[in-house]
Amino acid sequence: MGSPGRDEKTDRQHFRNPDRLSKPLAATNHHKINSTPGFPDMHRARLRVAVALLATVVAFGASAQPAAIAASSPYTHGFDLSWPQCRGHSLGSVPSGRPQYVILGLTHGTGHTVNPCLPAQLRWAGMHGALVGGYLVASYPTRWQRAHSARGLFGRCHRRLLCRLRNDGAGQVHDALATMRRTHMHSPMLWLDVEFRHQQPWTHNHRRNRAVLEGMVRAMHHNHRRFGVYTTGYMWHVIAGRYRLDVPQWLPSGHARPRGTKPMCRQTATGGATWLVQYTLRLDQDLVCPALWASRDHAHGATAATVLSQIVARV
Repeated sequence: MGSPGRDEKTDRQHFRNPDRLSKPLAATNHHKINSTPGFPDMHRARLRVAVALLATVVAFGASAQPAAIAASSPYTHGFDLSWPQCRGHSLGSVPSGRPQYVILGLTHGTGHTVNPCLPAQLRWAGMHGALVGGYLVASYPTRWQRAHSARGLFGRCHRRLLCRLRNDGAGQVHDALATMRRTHMHSPMLWLDVEFRHQQPWTHNHRRNRAVLEGMVRAMHHNHRRFGVYTTGYMWHVIAGRYRLDVPQWLPSGHARPRGTKPMCRQTATGGATWLVQYTLRLDQDLVCPALWASRDHAHGATAATVLSQIVARV
């Protein structure tokens, strides 16, 4: 279902100029959605809204971390890769050395698609001893996809649009889990990538967009999968309105250095504690936040391996 869209990373170069960052969230009209017809895809959009992202604390407040944990927790470093790092079905750009972990995209820029070189990326991760996690891109369904979502996890929909949207959201999760089974990929949790889309853009209707996300959340619970959300506070509000989701967060910082990224660990986009933050040099790179160390009473005798086992696993 659905043709591969432009990936979450393919538009980032257009937003490298800091002069083009959007206004802080506190200075925007929260009820007016950007009317630009084509939204940028995954991590690049973060640069356009980096300043807005810093103001998400206005809406949700900072995620307070225990001082002892924050002081003693290393910001364990890793990477994330997806289809932009592919050469067709073969391996393309990868980190040098032996990274501790890598989070791999399951999709090809939109829902119901497959990262064409995921098997090659998994083989590379196994050969280099990297632990692996996964994420899938959420997208608003096409007319064809909506027409073929009359039945699903939410039952028979007949002409009810919101029901079809929820079924399609559930279907996006179903397809991603099927991809994991086919590639024998194991991940203790999955991340839902929710951001502005260039292809299959989100609508200007919060209720409809939220229905897709509700379908994905229900499917995660139905399949007993732990999950978190990759987004920014600004994008989440534009896409989903006041929909609050108390799950782990993975936040892009808009910075190119770790030092400017670590403070993002104290923020939230949808209401949950932030477990990962991201910055970009040649590749997207990630840091584990203190909240992940504190999430399962790891204050005493915690190791990077035990902490990482909550989000990544061996190939």
